[in-house]
This record gives sequence, C-alpha cells and structure tokens, in this order.
Amino acid sequence: MTKLSYWLCLLLWPSASLGFKHGSLGEDTKGPGKEKPDPSGKAKKTANATNGGHGHQAHGANGALALARQQDANGSQYLPANRSNITEGEFPVVEELTVALPLFLVNVTNATGLIAARNNAPDPNITYRAGNFENDMSFLEDKMAGFYGVLESAMGEDFHRYCPYNNPLNTQRCLMIAMCLIQAQVPEVIGMQTYTMLVEQIERFEDTLWPVLREVLESEDKQIELGEDEPLPEKYNCDRIHRPETDLVQISSDSQMRAGSAAMSAALMSAADASHQLLDAHKLNSSMDVTIQKLHQVWRPVCSVLDCDPSNYWDIFLRHHHHTAMLQEHSRDPRAVRSDIRTRLKLQNKVQRFISKHHADVSFVQSFARFGQEQSGSVDIFHTYNERNRKALLQFAKTTLRSLPEDRAVRLVDRIELSKVLQKNATKLSMEEEEEMRDMDEDQTDTDDEQDEDEVEQTEQAAPEPHARSTALLYEGHQLVESMDEGEGWGRRRRRRRRRSRRRRRRSRRRRRRWWKKVVEAVVDVVVAVVEVVVALLECFGSTSRLVNTGYTRSLSSNTAFGLGFSAGVKEPLEALLSGRDFSGWISLSASFSAGSTTNWWWAGAGASASLACDSLHGCSLHIAASLLALGLAETAHSTFCPFGKKAFGLDCSHCAGWSVTLLCCDFNFGTGATNCR
Repeated sequence: MTKLSYWLCLLLWPSASLGFKHGSLGEDTKGPGKEKPDPSGKAKKTANATNGGHGHQAHGANGALALARQQDANGSQYLPANRSNITEGEFPVVEELTVALPLFLVNVTNATGLIAARNNAPDPNITYRAGNFENDMSFLEDKMAGFYGVLESAMGEDFHRYCPYNNPLNTQRCLMIAMCLIQAQVPEVIGMQTYTMLVEQIERFEDTLWPVLREVLESEDKQIELGEDEPLPEKYNCDRIHRPETDLVQISSDSQMRAGSAAMSAALMSAADASHQLLDAHKLNSSMDVTIQKLHQVWRPVCSVLDCDPSNYWDIFLRHHHHTAMLQEHSRDPRAVRSDIRTRLKLQNKVQRFISKHHADVSFVQSFARFGQEQSGSVDIFHTYNERNRKALLQFAKTTLRSLPEDRAVRLVDRIELSKVLQKNATKLSMEEEEEMRDMDEDQTDTDDEQDEDEVEQTEQAAPEPHARSTALLYEGHQLVESMDEGEGWGRRRRRRRRRSRRRRRRSRRRRRRWWKKVVEAVVDVVVAVVEVVVALLECFGSTSRLVNTGYTRSLSSNTAFGLGFSAGVKEPLEALLSGRDFSGWISLSASFSAGSTTNWWWAGAGASASLACDSLHGCSLHIAASLLALGLAETAHSTFCPFGKKAFGLDCSHCAGWSVTLLCCDFNFGTGATNCR
C-alpha cells in the first residue's frame, strides 16, 4: 500500500483513527418497558415540517437599523424567557446533561459516517461493518446509551413516554427535549457561552446530519418505511424561532441596548428571508448577474452597520458572529441567541445548495460567494467568538465532571478509552514508585555513611597530637583560646550532620506519604481519568474549521465523496507518491471527505478536511479536522490545483469551500507513526 493510498484509507473514514469503537458512550441497562418498536408499522416518511426560519417578514424591520446604530456597549438586557419547572435538586442532572450532549454528538456523528461509508472504510482497526438495518440500529443504540441514561435522570417518568430506549428514530425529538431542559437554565445555571457552543453544533446536526442518517437507514432496507419524526411535546417546546418586537422596546433610555440588539436581529432576519426568496426564485434561465445585484442591495443596509462587505456572502457570514456575540453578552434570553444562530446557518445551507444546483455557472462563486476574500477583521471575529465558546464549554465540562460521583461520571465515556487512561496512569504510578524507592535507598545509604564518618571523627578527636604538651607549655594562653574554638567547631559539625540526617529522614517519610497518597488517589478517584478522556474528546469541539478544496473531486457513491488538491516544488511528485517511490523537494496536499448525502456537486453530512505536508527531510504529516458540513461544489477551469487538466484519474476539477466548527481533530505523522488520533 502506497503512502497516499494509506492516507486516503485513514481519511476514508476519519473514525478509523479516532477510536470510537463499538461499545462506547456508556452501556444500555435494559429493563421493563424498554421494548424495541417495529419500524415497519410506522407511516411512510414525508418531508420534514420544521420551521426553517425563513419565508416570513420581520415586523418592524424597516427603520430598525436606526435603532441598531444607537447600540450602547453597556445597555440593558432582554427579559428572561419562560422557565421550566425544574427543581433545585435537578440542577446537577441538567449540568450533567450539558456535558453528555457534546459527547453524544461526537459519537453519533462518527457512527453516522461509518454507516454511510459502509465498505468505503477499509481501515483494519474498524471491526464493525455497516449495511444491515437491524445491526446498524443496534450500533446506534449503543452509541446513544450514555446520553439516554442522563436524559432519563433529567426527565423522570416522561422519559419512557417520549424517549424510550431502543428507538434511535426518536433521536431528533430527544435532542430537542434535552436542549429545552438546558435552555431553561440559561444563564442562571448554564452559562450563555456554553449554551451557545451547544446550539452551534445542535443546529448543524438537525439540518445536516439527522436527515442524512434517516436517508442512509432507509436505503439499507427498501421494505422498511421510516415515519416522520415524532412531534415535540408542548411542555418541552422552547420556541426556537424568536422574532424581536422592535416596536415595543423603545420604552426608556435604559432599553437602548436591548432596542439596538432587537433591531439588528430583525434586520438580519429580514435580509436572510429576502435572500432565501431571491435564491429560490432564480431559475436555470434567469440572469445570474441580476440575482447577484439584488443580493448586494439586500445586504447593503445591514453591512453599513455591521461593517461587512455586502458583495461577499462569506464576509457577511463571518461578521454575523459579532451580533451573536453581542446577544450573548447583553441578552438573558437564550431564544434570541438560538434564533440568530439558526438564521445564520439556514442561509449558509441555502447558499451552498444554490452553488451545487448551479455548479456550471461559476459567476456566483466569483461575484458573491467569494471565499478567501473576507476582511481580516471578519475572520478574527469568527475565530474569537468560537474559541471563547469552546473554552467555556471545556471548562464547564471539567468542573461538572469533578463534582460527579464515580458511577455518574463513568457512564458518560467510552469504557475502552477509560481503561486506556487508567492503564496509562497505573504505569506512570509504577515508574514513580520505583523512583521513590531508589531515593529512599539512597537516603538510607547517605545516613549510614554519615554515621560511619561521625564515629571516625570522634575517635580522631579523642587521640592527642604528638606535640600537644610542649605546645601548651610555650603558648598556654593562646592555646586555651584555640582549643575552645576547635571544640566548638567540632560540635557545630556534629550538629550539622545530625540536622542533615534528620532532614533526610523527614524527606524520606514525606516521599513515602506522597507515594501512598498517589496510590490511594489512583485507586479511588476514577473521575480524574474520566475528566482526561472527556477533555481529549472535546479538545477540538468548537474549533474553527476552514474547509476549502480546489482540485479533483469525485462522488464514490450516493453516500461518500472525496476531493484532492495539491501543489508541489518539484516535477511529478504526485506520481512518485502514488507509486510509493521516494521524492525530493516538497509537496503539499489538501483533501476533503464527506460521508452522508453526496453527489458530484453536493456534499452533506459528516465531513473531514485534511492537509498533508511532505518534504524530503521530515517526511509526511497529516492533520485531520472533522465537522458537520453542507457544501456545494462548482466547476473549476484548469488551475494550479488541477495540474492534469479539467478531468484526470476519473475525477472532476471543482471548487468547494465553507466555514464551520469542528467536532474533533487529530494529527498523524507517516514517518514516525506518532499520532494523537483516537
């Protein structure tokens, strides 16, 4: 297997190296009343009826930008949203649910990609093979068990009514219920930044991955018809679509910040709605130039306030995060934050769909969706916003896990990963034990040597010098003083030795106490290992992801696709890499992969972007970042990233790009085999 083919195997499917194996995220303890439903008895699937947040005009949006321009950094807050009746004693469970949710997303995203990729995931480390409906349903149940265990604790009797075990088809409803329980405690118990990070990923899951998972499962068995998603119970409906009433917020000077934020939210929603309508109205025979000009006009008033470029959609998308950050800081209503995020992400998906549908007309990408030409300030806003939210979630997870009893902490994580950490800690403890024992042996040897030296010195002090008598007769007075000084010197030396000996004995006792304390902590506090596992899993959860690929792309099937682009400093490095031969100089490759709903011009689902850098001195190093994505691909003429022409190796030269937030990431060095992939 050549280096490149091995790399592609690693990329096709990222979970191969990220270690989410069968039997993770807790174990399902099945009990009475948890029978598996018969999917074949459900009604035939129809299109989802969720409110996409567009197609409605925002009242009061006209003239609202005047209020937005008056935003004061120290303005007042939104009124708090309606709260669910959750008692004080349930708050720790809701906090635990907040930690379980991102772990659930990582596991289910990985499982969905594995099921979608099927036989296109040839890594030998993956023992599970997808493709059988019943087996895949059981596989999903296993991946969801930990999250469902926490949700049962939070919902009580309602859990068995609305989210029974052994039915992954209710995943969407149960996720929305979990988010409602969490949202009810924002910001009093759950911080706004932590909540926002969850919303960013949950909204992507709902719009991108969940439809893909249903589609893949349906394709496995044509005899099985999946019904519609179960409706959300009214008591757990948190009203994600929040339309600010800009006409009612101008009550006092104290509400200027609230008025400005509401006005900007209304203006952004109105511009997004208008963009949806323009893109939907564009037909194959429509003028692309006219559509683009209308889009510029729609966004010009908003960008005059947000300082974005109305002629570049990606700059608008990035700068929109500034308004979300303002809502985070000054609003106590999580519905406003969630609605703003949903507005932004729905338009992003619409733009990507439009690129895919009109892939032959590259003018849209060149004149409106101009990726890579965003303002540096907009990019900084995007990075800062997500990094702050990522750190908040990670710190919240650490604090919550450390306060949980062992049995509740353990159910959140993969038992295999936990055992690896415990084994690693045990090995470290064993090495420290050996070092401590060596130190204690050395201390004892030093003490014995000092005792021998003291005995010799005392013997020498007792024996008189040969000329001591005559010297005393000649210099009696002077010798008396010297004898006194000499006696005091010997006494001081003996006292110093005794002090050193006592200090060594005390150090030895302290080492023994510290070592024993480590033993006790390693045996008793498994929670420390759980924290280590969770931190490793969530280290990249929410990091910014810039996925751009201009190069050769191909849809492997209706569920998988990949793209490859490269540049090089020497002639024909790609042929050398493909044949396994060594090469000189350098080569840089970028790649992207999607498992979900794919065509040659549309990727949606669980995707990975990768960059491979090689040189003759340091070998090859691969970085992988996986996220939920929806990408439209546009045809691209001959470029440096497609050096073999518009078509080569059975691949089309195309371009796709997008900004997202990652679920997980890792690095792999081909020369040394060193990796932090799990």
